[in-house]
Amino acid sequence: MAKYFIRTHFYEILLVVCIFVISAFRIHLLAVPLERDEGEYAYSGQLILQGIPPFSQSYNMKMPGIYLAYAVILACFGQTSAGIHTALLLINLLCSLALYLIGKRLYNSLVGCCAGAAFASMTLSSSVLGLSANAEHFVVVFALFGIFVLLKAIEKESPGLILLSGLLFGIAFLMKQHGAAFVAFGFSFLLWNEFQRRGNRTKNVLIRGTLFCAGAAAPFAVVCLWLWSAGVFHSFWFWTFTYAHAYVSQIPMRTGVLIFRDVISNIIAASPVFWLLALVGLVLIIGGRNNSRNVSFFILMFLIFGFLSTCPGFYFREHYFILLLPAISLLSAIGLNAIRSFLTFLSAVHSFIAPILLLCAFFSTPIIEQSILFEPSPVKVSRLIYGPNPFSESCVIADSIKAWSSSTDKIGILGSEPQIFFYTTRKSASGYIYTYALMEKHPFALRMQREMIRQLETAAPKFLVYVNVEVSWLMRRDSYPDIFKWFNSYQRERYEIAGVADIVSARKTVYAWGKDAVKYSPVSSSWVAIFKRKA
Repeated sequence: MAKYFIRTHFYEILLVVCIFVISAFRIHLLAVPLERDEGEYAYSGQLILQGIPPFSQSYNMKMPGIYLAYAVILACFGQTSAGIHTALLLINLLCSLALYLIGKRLYNSLVGCCAGAAFASMTLSSSVLGLSANAEHFVVVFALFGIFVLLKAIEKESPGLILLSGLLFGIAFLMKQHGAAFVAFGFSFLLWNEFQRRGNRTKNVLIRGTLFCAGAAAPFAVVCLWLWSAGVFHSFWFWTFTYAHAYVSQIPMRTGVLIFRDVISNIIAASPVFWLLALVGLVLIIGGRNNSRNVSFFILMFLIFGFLSTCPGFYFREHYFILLLPAISLLSAIGLNAIRSFLTFLSAVHSFIAPILLLCAFFSTPIIEQSILFEPSPVKVSRLIYGPNPFSESCVIADSIKAWSSSTDKIGILGSEPQIFFYTTRKSASGYIYTYALMEKHPFALRMQREMIRQLETAAPKFLVYVNVEVSWLMRRDSYPDIFKWFNSYQRERYEIAGVADIVSARKTVYAWGKDAVKYSPVSSSWVAIFKRKA
């Protein structure tokens, strides 16, 4: 009985083993300090749990779905970095499960197993910042289950499942604007199938298309109604659409191509075997070596829309490519399946080739990333991935501020380090929890600086934190300097130094507090200063 079970469910068992290995790595690294995007989501989720809606006391262009998701995570797993990363582990497992179900439905168990294992392995890589609970993970999990439900809906011709599929795609969009590419993919694939099966019966096509669109629009409509009733709809619309449009209009395509080249090179180098298998799969798809025309269309469109989801603004951030990895995972699985089929003439060993090749591809990422994945110190892991960003320092700074202040005190941060708000459980004195928008070249930059200054002066927070780290500002030659001039004057008049965190090297940060901070002069170009309001 046991042998029969193993033989009939061999690839499912292999996938479970792969997921167990990935889970072990992620559990080992649960305590890695939050990076700034995670800090933003966690702080906004924290505010939601206190009854404060997004865009009222914290501004950014992200869709509010990710803030709601973090609020649920904080309520379920606790308000710690380990709790957030535990939720990420579960989401990653769900993504692998969804890819297994999709691959098995389109092809067979081997394709499903390989797709799930490939995604789990590739998203572990620092090349896509896979250890951080970025919004892309949340987009992918809802999009993949939306795809699975859509495949079942098409097979069963079920209006209810089409509506549910649209709903899942709509939630994916609500997690981040990039999810719109997957909504477009789902709608395109649905229409393709409807026209293939029904010819010119446009009535049925319209009904099913309308159901899908209604489902996709419903989450956004509900959130808009919520934010409108909370009185923050205008702020929400400005940040997520008006300012977001200005944000994605800043980088020319030529520069974007260079960024893409550099980032994709690192991503491919981190998981070379899976990308090679994906190339084999793509060649087979383009060459028409599949039994189903629908499957070929599905894979190609999934790849195209997955790539388009990484393109807004031509920024090509590393974590954007998490949105492309599901398509690459499926293509690598198709390539592996083709290799196994091609080698069937080697009757003695062909049954072992697929699992051996899969395991080689799977373990290539942990081997390449071993300096990070086997590092015992979460603080050092953060430094290896993010360089001189003050992410581990934020924990120390937050502990000090928390000890020196009451829960009702507010703090102001000059820089983009919202994780400090989360760690301190203190509210921001300004809605500008990021300062990137203040440095960018768009019509709102100077107005934003003046508004932040006004908010800080009005609140007069007990503590001001100044972050002298380049990537916390991303200042440009044409950035307005007004906020720096204001801070130099305002700080000297109203505040005194209380602490300094000087990031001297990858292995050393010097902390100075109280009188020692007054005498200390930073020796590096990356440091954080904490100022306390004068009596």
